[in-house]
Amino acid sequence: MLNVTEIYSKLGTGFCIIKDGKILESYLLDNTQSQKLDMVAKITAVLPEDFEAGILEFDIKNMFGAIKMEDKIVIFPVKTDNLGEILKRKGALYEV
Repeated sequence: MLNVTEIYSKLGTGFCIIKDGKILESYLLDNTQSQKLDMVAKITAVLPEDFEAGILEFDIKNMFGAIKMEDKIVIFPVKTDNLGEILKRKGALYEV
């Protein structure tokens, strides 16, 4: 798995890494985002095993992109519900 600075350079935003419904690590997120991501972390425990990428939305101001990497999920704030943009970021994370 990439280290946090590599992930940040590819996503261009703060993020957190979640495994088994728990936040393992967060990077450059404000308190409001961190509080929302505590709730999101619990939701990820029930995502289907074949989940690859998507958008988790609380409301128009609180949307998060989610990308599965190995047995973890990288979650980051987004301002768009454009799944294509999320998949583009997924491709960037998997580039060597």
